[in-house]
Amino acid sequence: MHKLINCCLLLFILQFQSSFSQPQATPFPSPFKNIDTLATNDWWNRAPNEIINLKVNRDSVVAFGLYTVHANVLKLTAQLYPLYPKETRTISLALYTDGKWNVVQKQDVNELGWSTLFRIENWDYSKDIKYRITHGEGAYFEGTIRKNPDDKNEIVMAALSCNSNKDRGLRRNYVRNINYQDPDIMFFAGDQSYDHTEHTAAWLKFGLQFRETFRNRPCITIPDDHDIGQGNLWGENGKLSTAKGSSDGGYRYHPEYVKMVERCQTGHLPDPYDPTPIEQGIG
Repeated sequence: MHKLINCCLLLFILQFQSSFSQPQATPFPSPFKNIDTLATNDWWNRAPNEIINLKVNRDSVVAFGLYTVHANVLKLTAQLYPLYPKETRTISLALYTDGKWNVVQKQDVNELGWSTLFRIENWDYSKDIKYRITHGEGAYFEGTIRKNPDDKNEIVMAALSCNSNKDRGLRRNYVRNINYQDPDIMFFAGDQSYDHTEHTAAWLKFGLQFRETFRNRPCITIPDDHDIGQGNLWGENGKLSTAKGSSDGGYRYHPEYVKMVERCQTGHLPDPYDPTPIEQGIG
């Protein structure tokens, strides 16, 4: 009798653990195939990969934030790790004012690329203001929106590009030396990712490597050819590229993939002079 009870109890525990650990809802379907597979559809069923562990503790799903301030407008992108189907898609932005944290805006994350954008107008750039990006009850990322350095005669920029995937380790020496120099602004000039078909995983890896350089200062990031998955890039007004090596110009991969890359890397940049999209709705 005791053995029967123990067996039933063990079976119940195993079933409970299985139902708890497995997502119960249908994932958002990706519009493209065979690209960004590590972070789309039923991403949690993917085998471990060499880029980054995406199955993080749920209090760590807010990976990093990127921001700029221009013309009294704050634009801040929140980057998350992939979420399970039943997890909330709502992200909040809080500012530390009047001695306490005040939620000023909420946005839903885009399931292609797992980012979202906060935009606040009439920003007071005369003082440092702490920010906090929060998901759920326990995951957050904090930093500081720096005041405008208009009291300085010289503005210092730290510029980097071509973040090779030959070494996937953290960039501690770079980060330490950059923060020692204390630049006013960061600039990543392209090829933040060399993993052509897995931008989300590679972008998260880039953020993990460099986020301590832009946690507390504005940051410009612009994608280059490898970020959007090809060895060369001549825009050709956004047309579809069909030649090997993309020598005919345009974009090789699905336009939604390209738009996802642009959204994650440039959404926080100042508003464009001309926001008119090019071919395939890119831009």
